[in-house]
Amino acid sequence: MRKILKKLHLYLAIILCIPLVLQGITGLIMVFQHEISNYQLRAKHVFASGEIQAPSKIIISALTRVPEGLKVNFIKLPIAEKSPAIVRLTQKIEEKKSIFEVVIDPVSLEVVEVKNPENDFFKNLKKFHSSLFIPGQIGKNIVGTFGLVMLFMVISGLVIWWPKKITFKRAMTFKFSSTGKQFHRDLHSAVGFWTSLIILITSFAGVYLAFTPQTTATILAIFPGKDLKKSANEMAIDPGLSFLTIDELADLAAKNISSDDKLFSINFPMKPEQPFRINFAPKNYEDGEPIITVFVDQYWQRVLEVRDPKNYSLGEKIIAWQHSIHAGEGLGYLWKITVFLTGFLPLLFSITGISLWLIKRKNKKMKAV
Repeated sequence: MRKILKKLHLYLAIILCIPLVLQGITGLIMVFQHEISNYQLRAKHVFASGEIQAPSKIIISALTRVPEGLKVNFIKLPIAEKSPAIVRLTQKIEEKKSIFEVVIDPVSLEVVEVKNPENDFFKNLKKFHSSLFIPGQIGKNIVGTFGLVMLFMVISGLVIWWPKKITFKRAMTFKFSSTGKQFHRDLHSAVGFWTSLIILITSFAGVYLAFTPQTTATILAIFPGKDLKKSANEMAIDPGLSFLTIDELADLAAKNISSDDKLFSINFPMKPEQPFRINFAPKNYEDGEPIITVFVDQYWQRVLEVRDPKNYSLGEKIIAWQHSIHAGEGLGYLWKITVFLTGFLPLLFSITGISLWLIKRKNKKMKAV
């Protein structure tokens, strides 16, 4: 069994080393995308301090800088002081869809930047990382398979690593002074052991993002709960004649949560029979962690449901955290740096593993001679 695992471990590593390395490198770059983007914005504009304007005023400011006929579908408000607000607008003409993102100073209402997110570097990097630029589910399936391979590599690597003739202490360490075959073997094994749990966690999260329905069903079968994403998409209302303004919707939603929670973002419905999703960041919010969502019926002036992560079942919490865990968000800078460094591991394992394989082949040829 161990010999079979060794061969599978080796052949998969050789065949998929380049895709896995690219997944690691693109992933680690995206870990700090928010920090890099915010730094670039602050280099262009000094954001004002003071009270944040109402969502309606921010939206009106955005509409003055984009072509007519665009539909607002999302607004994000800042949690930290001197940070931007973002309004996303779309327009669909026949089969072509135009997207604009307007970055606004939420205090002065000055428009800082208008951009097409499709041309954004990090947006395209994310597309490659999540789907290899292949449209539809096919690209996601391929990337999800890479995640499954990483899970197999970790598990099979631990089985292969499990010490027989040497002590566990010796198997968990390596020496920089060693050379050749011993150096590559010890470095590959020791780093693989110490990082195995992190790789398992981040790779599983990547598999979840690629195969969301299947993974959700599996998690909820083990830890019972509600498929929050599916139920949110299926939520429907009866369109009426009256319509609450965006500010009134936010105020209505705020009455159903703690006063310490801050308005974070608003998702506009794509269809008339869908409710608004008013999102709030809990007290001491860490960027990326699950947010509180209030579903509001804009016609009949009622709150349909309040979803607070504190009240989630274990299965629902596991699902809600998958994106943040994979992206290195929501758990402080120690986790962010850990996920960043994890992105280098496929490269390290490829170099040490293939070097070890080549050394062994060379030694076999020399013995044969």
